[in-house]
Amino acid sequence: MPSRRGLTFLETLFASALLALVAAAVFGALSFVLGRQHHEQRTLAAYELANRIILQYLDDPEQLPDQSLPLEYGKDRFRWTLSIDPVTVTAASEAPKDAADTRRSMLDRVKQVSVRVWLGEETGGTREFDASAAHPKASLTRIMYPMAYRNPDAFDRLINSDAGRRRLFDDMTGGNDRSTPAGARPPGPAQPAKPNRVAPKSAPKPAGSRPNLRPPGGGS
Repeated sequence: MPSRRGLTFLETLFASALLALVAAAVFGALSFVLGRQHHEQRTLAAYELANRIILQYLDDPEQLPDQSLPLEYGKDRFRWTLSIDPVTVTAASEAPKDAADTRRSMLDRVKQVSVRVWLGEETGGTREFDASAAHPKASLTRIMYPMAYRNPDAFDRLINSDAGRRRLFDDMTGGNDRSTPAGARPPGPAQPAKPNRVAPKSAPKPAGSRPNLRPPGGGS
């Protein structure tokens, strides 16, 4: 019977090196997929926080958390900013002078609420917003009219507090804009309306833990 030929040392070495290369490629691809999944979950968390901040501002701007403190979402901490800018709205059709003046007065009250949320420096991000950074971040913008209250509960809270009644009076008379929360950027120059930048009614909700709009340490 013919003898069976065994593997030489070089063949064994080559097979081992090839197996190591294949294993490295598989583990590298798996690590990339897991990293992207983690990044997308953090991005969804940032969008949910941004949406909740806008809704909180529309309900009661006095109850917004302090912008100098981070927001917790699970194990991550996010920084955020909110700004309110005037929006120039042009009527689509001509109207009689009195009606045009009334419409103009109403349209001049339209505001643009913009919120930016990004991963904070404590969990791998930055303290200040950086549009060029690769870390998770979100930007939402919503066009609002001060007299269009989001729901009956928001209106009830408004009329049941002294600050809310003053804000309601200002909204009705046009004496003042909707209160700007502490730390928010003051209104800038008028900007044309951009309907395509209006934020969706709800942001995607990531799986896992719920967001916490209270800063770490129990601050308000």
